[in-house]
Amino acid sequence: MARRSFSLSLLSSRRGIEIAISTIVVMVLGIIIIAGGILMLTDLLNAGGDTSKAFTAEHIKAVERMMADGQLVAVAPLTQMSPAAKPVSFGLGIDNRLDADKNFIISVDYSPENPGGMNVERNWTKIFLKQLRVAQNERQTAVIVVGANKSKTVPVGTYTFIVKADYTDAAGTHIYDSPRFFTVVVK
Repeated sequence: MARRSFSLSLLSSRRGIEIAISTIVVMVLGIIIIAGGILMLTDLLNAGGDTSKAFTAEHIKAVERMMADGQLVAVAPLTQMSPAAKPVSFGLGIDNRLDADKNFIISVDYSPENPGGMNVERNWTKIFLKQLRVAQNERQTAVIVVGANKSKTVPVGTYTFIVKADYTDAAGTHIYDSPRFFTVVVK
């Protein structure tokens, strides 16, 4: 009997080992599949980020060229296509030709002449630096991003935005150069 008990215990331990090994193999395969999915998702998301960085770099180069040609406040490109009002970016540049370092106050306003008037303004999100410090005789660039609010829709049409750069000194607030405009065409 002792011999029979030994073979049953050996058989049950073999089954236990097989079950344990099967469980480990399934867990390792699961981890590999999850890791592969995470890597694919990361690559997919980073590809979109690289594209937007390339667009931004192009905008900044265009703004630098405009400032080299004498514009004190430059915006490029002037028009962007935006399917379903997805976010688009514009380059902004300020060339400080004043007699001191200045903090420029940036404003990006929705033109009241747009379709739907000011009622549609709340449907837009505008992301930009509110203030840009520029040293005397230096240039600074930044990016302006506009797109529809996540919970709102923007009707098809052409929308104009007004960009202004002001600065303050002891005498008050002054407009620096003339306002610039850019348009977003929603399709």
